[in-house]
Amino acid sequence: MKSLAQVDNKSIFTETALPANLLRNIIVCRLQRLEEEVISKRVKLIILDSVASLVRKEFDSRVSRNLNERTALLSKEAAILK
Repeated sequence: MKSLAQVDNKSIFTETALPANLLRNIIVCRLQRLEEEVISKRVKLIILDSVASLVRKEFDSRVSRNLNERTALLSKEAAILK
């Protein structure tokens, strides 16, 4: 679900989706487009919420394959934000 709100004459965009695999794909896509939007819309604040929660719940760290996938996903997200 997408929504756009106005607070103190400022636009706030939110995007929420379930299940976790869909949310993960949306997060990566949004992060990839983030730099252009930050510049073009003169964004002053970005709040990323529950990214770590998603990987904690989705990937069981007791399984080494999951640990590798979790590390790869977090590394990809961090590289995009860098």
